[in-house]
Amino acid sequence: MLADHYLEFRNRTEAALASLLKLTADMNRETVMLDTIQNLLKDVREPLLFVVVGEVKAGKSSLLNALFGQEFCKVDVLPATDRVYIFKHGQSEESIDVSAQVTERYEPIGFLENFNIVDTPGTNTMVAQHQEITENFIPRADLVLFVFSVVNPWGASAWELLKFVNKKWLKNVVFVLQQADLRQPNEVEVIEKHLRDTANEKLGFAPPIVPVSARQALLPPPTALANHRRPDEPPR
Repeated sequence: MLADHYLEFRNRTEAALASLLKLTADMNRETVMLDTIQNLLKDVREPLLFVVVGEVKAGKSSLLNALFGQEFCKVDVLPATDRVYIFKHGQSEESIDVSAQVTERYEPIGFLENFNIVDTPGTNTMVAQHQEITENFIPRADLVLFVFSVVNPWGASAWELLKFVNKKWLKNVVFVLQQADLRQPNEVEVIEKHLRDTANEKLGFAPPIVPVSARQALLPPPTALANHRRPDEPPR
């Protein structure tokens, strides 16, 4: 899982910075250098901020559930009740409305100790306040997952939002082509090319594009399905 790979990398980075801090202290280097390394250590220990953006029904919530291997994000949320949801770690389940558009959702889930997740409203349902809030989160994000659905990858609202995003923040954007299992592989390739060409035209470059099927990722492995049967069902 993504979380496992990140934590392994973070642990190695943290160990290297701790060793560098000790070496710097032993060498009696200037305070400013020690402060810099300590600040780097503090930053490394902070939870990563993931922001997921895309149209309604593009599969944003399913993607997050699949990435972290746990269904913590509601998949079926009516557009009329769209809010910005910030998922954080807490000792018990709790929702706190911090504004008219933003809800902080606390869950006793281990990976949320290391990741803060922002699930935004669909780009095609955003009111002015939603767009402003989303734009405020994107600059702070360590990674922005911009989700397009293979069912309808031609929507204009996602590109409209991208026009508002400063180019220096686009370096942290990855295009995710969701629900790839609903198209044939050759069709997915055509859609990928369309996204790449459109990005080059509108943004001046193309972010990485990753086709995925979150639904398939959340399915039990074939061996688990094969071993699961009703009591009256013969072995398969």
